[in-house]
Amino acid sequence: MSTSAKIILDKRSWSKKANGHPISVEVTNKTNRLVSQKVYALESQWNGYEVTSDHPNASEINRFLTERRAKLIKEVDYCNKHKLDLAASIKIIKNGLDDKEIRIAQLERELRELKGDNQTMLFKFWKDFIKEMAKIEKDTKALEDTLIQFQNYTLNQDIPINNINYEFLKDFSTYKLSGECNQPGLNHYLSMLRRVYKAAQSRESLKIKSSNPFTGFITNDKRSKVVEMSPEEMLAWVKYEPHPFTTKKSAISQKRRRDLFVFQFLIGGHDFADIAVLEWKNIRGDRIRFKRYKNRSHKSGGPLVDNLILPLAKQIIQLHGTTDRDRVFAFIPHPRDKRSYFHFQNNTRRCFRAISNQLELQDVVKTKSPRYIFKSWADDLELDLRSINQVQGRSQKTLQGVAADYGARLHNSKADHVINSVTSRIGEKP
Repeated sequence: MSTSAKIILDKRSWSKKANGHPISVEVTNKTNRLVSQKVYALESQWNGYEVTSDHPNASEINRFLTERRAKLIKEVDYCNKHKLDLAASIKIIKNGLDDKEIRIAQLERELRELKGDNQTMLFKFWKDFIKEMAKIEKDTKALEDTLIQFQNYTLNQDIPINNINYEFLKDFSTYKLSGECNQPGLNHYLSMLRRVYKAAQSRESLKIKSSNPFTGFITNDKRSKVVEMSPEEMLAWVKYEPHPFTTKKSAISQKRRRDLFVFQFLIGGHDFADIAVLEWKNIRGDRIRFKRYKNRSHKSGGPLVDNLILPLAKQIIQLHGTTDRDRVFAFIPHPRDKRSYFHFQNNTRRCFRAISNQLELQDVVKTKSPRYIFKSWADDLELDLRSINQVQGRSQKTLQGVAADYGARLHNSKADHVINSVTSRIGEKP
C-alpha cells in the first residue's frame, strides 16, 4: 500500500505547557501514525488547513505550514517511489530528505532483509521469554504489557534484537514522552526491554552483540516517598464509614476493602497477595502460619510466618471469611488468575484512594502500604530487627548481610511482642 500524509490538528492530544493541541503530520500506510510538528493551536484557532488570525503566532505558523507541505510532497513521493513501509516512511517524514541518511537507512533496511532469516527477532524471543517465566511461576504481566507498548510503536513489525541501538531507544523515548507517558513510565518500559535484551544476550547461540545500548537512557530517579500513617489516622481508617449517599452495594465493598487493609496490618503488615491466597488450614487457633506468596518459587518457599491473630483480626475473618471455600478470602481472585486479580487490586487501590481523600490522610494509602506502615511503627518503637523480620517473613541477615538459615527462628514470644507493641498504638490488645 502506498504512503500518504496530511497536516492535521491532533485533537486527541493536549499540551499543558503550550496550552493547545499539537499540529501534526498524519502518515498513512495500511494504518497511520502522527508526527508532531512542535507547533500548537486551540481547536477554535484551526480552520482545517491553517491557523486563523486569532492565533498570536498566526503568520509565523502558517508560513511554516506552507513550507512543510512543500517538503511533505517530496517526502511522500520518495516513500512511494522506494515502496517504503510505514515505519520507514515515518523516519523520512520525521527527519527530512537528507540523501546521505536516506541512503544509509535504505542500505540498512536491505541488509536486514538479507539477514532476516538468521537474526533473532525481538517480539518472537520476547514471547518465548514470557513463556519461560510463566513456567517457573514468575509474574509476567509487566513483560506482557510492555511488549504491547513496543508492538504499538513498531506497528507490530518485528525487528532484530541486534537493531536495538541508540537511535531506536532515542526515537522510542521521544515517542513516549511526547504523549502522556512520564519519565518513570518510560524508565519502566526501557527496564523491561533491557531485561529481555540481557536474557537474549546471555544465550550465546543467538549471537546478540555484547554492547549495552541502554547506557544513559534509564534515569535513576529517587524512589517515591514511602507512605506514612499516624496511629490517629489508622484509628480513623478502622472506624471509617461510607458516605450516607453511597449505594448499598458500594458501601459493602468499601467496608470489606477497608477491613482487608486493617487485616494486612494486624497480622504483621503482609502483602495483598498473601491474604488473597490465605487458606483456612493456615489458621490454627490464635495463630496464622503461612509462607509469603512472593517466595513461592524458592526451593523451601522462604521463611515461615507464624504470627498471633488479634481479636480485631479474628472479627474481620468472621465477618468476611468464605467458610465454604478453601481460601479465607475467596472473593479475591487468586493471583494466578492475573487478569481478574489485577482488576480486583486496581479497584481496591481506587477504593483506598477515595477513603484516604475522604479522611484527609497525609498520604494516599495503597495495597502495599500496611507492610511499610507496620515496619515504620516497629522501627519507631526501636523493636528488635530480627523479631520484626520474622513477623514480616523476611530472611534473617547477619551484620555482614549474609542470609541466615531459614530455620534459625526466634521463639514465637519475640514475634508476638512485636505484634502486640505495634498494634497497641491503636488500642488493640491480645
